[in-house]
This record gives sequence, C-alpha cells and structure tokens, in this order.
Amino acid sequence: MKRQIVVGCLIIIAWAGLSSCALYSNYEMAREEARRKNAAISENDSALVIDMTAPPPDWTEEVLMGLFANRNELTIRVGSGGCTKKEDFWIWCHYDEESKGGTPHYVLTIYRKRKDACKGFYPSGVLIKFNLREELGLPYLFTYSVTNRVEAGISPNK
Repeated sequence: MKRQIVVGCLIIIAWAGLSSCALYSNYEMAREEARRKNAAISENDSALVIDMTAPPPDWTEEVLMGLFANRNELTIRVGSGGCTKKEDFWIWCHYDEESKGGTPHYVLTIYRKRKDACKGFYPSGVLIKFNLREELGLPYLFTYSVTNRVEAGISPNK
C-alpha cells in the first residue's frame, strides 16, 4: 500500500511554501524529491516521512524590506525586479522546544528559492502574504518569531 500512495509529511514546515504535507503517488518519485531537497528520510508501515534538515545550499536567507505579523498571517516586503512570486519563497519552521509559558513557539526563517532576474524598477518591493495555519500547518494557538534580517533604508515614500 505504501508504494502506491505515499504521504511525505514535513515536520511543521512548508514544502515549496504550499503546505505542511506533500502527497506523492509514486514512491520512488517521493524518495528522489527528498534527496534533491537535502531531506532526511525514514519509513514506517504506512508512510515515508520526509524531514528537511536544512534548506538546499542554493537557497538564500532573504533580507526583508519589511515584515508585518499578526495572529495568523505573516506578510513580508521583499525586493523585486518584477518577477517575484510567492512560490519563490520557502519558510523554514522550527518548533522551539526551549520556549516557556505553555504555548507552542515556532521560529521561522524565510528563504528565497529563485532569484528575480527581471529588470523592472520596484523601489518599494512587493508584498508576499502567508497564512501560517493553512500553509504551514501551525496549531490554533501558538507564538512565533522570525529570524530574517530586515534592511534599514530610506523609505521610497518619503
């Protein structure tokens, strides 16, 4: 059964910024995808579990132009030449076992998977929005922090 439908669950992270789980219909395809993305693989009777130990080396930690956070959404402002899309980003989500207070705490780091090679002029960058519960699979009640650097510069609106 596991060779026909294999669910590769990512431990509290988003695979390609879409979801915390990836569904694969081909066992070997799932193993190859995990290998390409620098993931640890383990198997049990019903699933192939894929745990990303680190993002691939060609992905870069994004230096943000701005960050807007609330209970369920994270919006980032990033540089763009006109071709930047949400799919260009991936969020590393790590459960902080050292957190105190009883509420689960997650540490997020945003990576850019593809550079924007377009030559447009967007001095204010673009906004990219993530729904933390739907896209990362975070629980109903949680706290989070973001480790990315935020660039300090002159606001283009002033």
